[in-house]
Amino acid sequence: MISISDVAREASCSPSLVSKVLRNRMGKSSARPETIARIHETAKRLGYTPNPTARALVQGKRGAIAILIPEFYGQPSSGLDSKLLITIAKDLNIRNERLMLQFYWTIDDLKDALKASNPASVDGIIAVLTPSSGNPPLSEILSTVKIPIVTINTQPVADTIPNVGLDQISVGYCATKHLLDCGCKAPLFIACTDNETKMRFTGFKTALQEAGLPFSPSHYWDIQLYRQEILIRNIVESINGKFDWDSIVTPSDSIAFTAIQTLQTNGFRIPDDIQIVGIDNSPICNYAIPHISSVSGCDDERAMIAIRELHNLMNGEKAENHIIEPKVMVRQSTRPLSSTDPLRKRGY
Repeated sequence: MISISDVAREASCSPSLVSKVLRNRMGKSSARPETIARIHETAKRLGYTPNPTARALVQGKRGAIAILIPEFYGQPSSGLDSKLLITIAKDLNIRNERLMLQFYWTIDDLKDALKASNPASVDGIIAVLTPSSGNPPLSEILSTVKIPIVTINTQPVADTIPNVGLDQISVGYCATKHLLDCGCKAPLFIACTDNETKMRFTGFKTALQEAGLPFSPSHYWDIQLYRQEILIRNIVESINGKFDWDSIVTPSDSIAFTAIQTLQTNGFRIPDDIQIVGIDNSPICNYAIPHISSVSGCDDERAMIAIRELHNLMNGEKAENHIIEPKVMVRQSTRPLSSTDPLRKRGY
């Protein structure tokens, strides 16, 4: 890397003069126009670029951003944490900024992470939150932060803190509408005991209503915080009893994976007999057989927006809230039904 000293030696000038010229900070110093021109020409010819850390310090900045993220962000194997972190790391690298990574799980962990992310170490914070992050209210904790902060959360936690959210109602709606567009008539909704699932269920019912289809309470299963054994038991009991659903909206790709395995073990073909859609668009989708159609929360896009809004705050500009719409990534676990399918013959 070319330094100030390299430019000074090549241009036959003192390093202090070269530094003042290239930083446009001559102050009371003076130099001949031809000397200044020679310094600029030499710097350009040698490919000199300012040291980002030194430049940040001159500007009163640290050249670093803190990322606070839960130790378990998303469901196991979802890959949401790595997708966010990889996107953020690449963007900050382009900006010549460092990343200070802080993991947390409890509220006390979050408080400690915020204390470590102080103005002496970083210029701003991106806080990734989860629905379980919350007592005392996160708004009370985050509002005490003295440097620019942006959150990535389903919804804003405070009016004064910009947030990049995800429309969870649309997540449930998109998953359900995709199944209906594939010809399904009686989707089953797998729920968990959390606020995100409740919002997705609203989208599920909206899609059914728009399609003129009734909702049956028996098509709502609560498996209590993603407990796979409850799902397996319910599927086995259902197919051995009154079985009146033709597709499944699952709360995660790992749950979709388990549903596929359970149904296949019991003689059902996916998607010929039952169609399944997951949520998160995680790596497991491409390891399942068949590959799992899934709703993506566009986490890489959310990360990019969060970085942009944080830099707006750091530059003294206004930052805004954003709500990202999900996208369905279509794979082999869903398909249009034809009139020859067994479920169509059974009247589903």
